[in-house]
Amino acid sequence: MTTERISHRWAATPSWSGRASDFRRAQVRSRGPQPVPAAPTGPVESARRVAGAPAFDGQVAEQWESLVDVLDALPSRSSAMICTADGFPVVSFGYDRHDLVPAARLTVQKFAEPRPEPAAYGPRHAAVAGRIGTSVETLELTCGLTQTVIASIPVDHEHYLLSITADAVSMAVLEAWTRETADQFRVLLLPVPAAV
Repeated sequence: MTTERISHRWAATPSWSGRASDFRRAQVRSRGPQPVPAAPTGPVESARRVAGAPAFDGQVAEQWESLVDVLDALPSRSSAMICTADGFPVVSFGYDRHDLVPAARLTVQKFAEPRPEPAAYGPRHAAVAGRIGTSVETLELTCGLTQTVIASIPVDHEHYLLSITADAVSMAVLEAWTRETADQFRVLLLPVPAAV
């Protein structure tokens, strides 16, 4: 048994044009043609500063730009980020906007996990850990060809983490470069002693 379909009264007309749609059409026509942007309007810049982040100006900004220049010169994919110890991204390179906060939180989480003593890894790690005068700690992570080094940047009462990720790069070179870069950031971020 089938019943006859009953259609709505609006379905009988070819298209319904209400007052709202006519009003909207008039608004759009009154604006005139919109200018077409001359430059690309991509989703994100490759180097990004997060709004509300601590100021990275002067020599610190120059140091960050030199880091970005080196990463840009690599033939493979790479990224870098400085975040606070509580997972707030300060400045980044190579991350999409939606990946930035999760990446910063994951960086903090991985760095906070307990690790064995450096001597347990091998002689290279024991020698680096035995250096006097360095307060930069590093953590090395590898997944296939992608390698990440996270380094601490302790500055007085604040603590930052520098994370550098690159594909197909020697871990020893990446670790040494990240450690040196983090140490340079640490020196630049130290407060200037007051003149007497």
